[in-house]
Amino acid sequence: MLAIFTFYRNFLYPSTAVNLFSCYIILDNGSGFYGLALFWLKVFTIPLLGALFHLSHAGRLYFFHNLGYSTPRLYTLTALFDLSIWLLLIILTAQFV
Repeated sequence: MLAIFTFYRNFLYPSTAVNLFSCYIILDNGSGFYGLALFWLKVFTIPLLGALFHLSHAGRLYFFHNLGYSTPRLYTLTALFDLSIWLLLIILTAQFV
């Protein structure tokens, strides 16, 4: 699991920006009405970030291949981890509204 955290660091800043934007939208509107739209925003940004990383930094994947992680497995586990962080933040934000 440490390898997934290490790989996730490549997506940390753009993903955090999308997460905080989603939380801001919920806090600004005062309801979770936009929750479904924000979910689809997150679902579309995860593969977009993965594709941008894969196109620009494909050479960094050799490290993870040597640890036994295939490219699809690495991206899938990272996407699930990122989506779970987003969901946790949205649930916490909805508690304050």
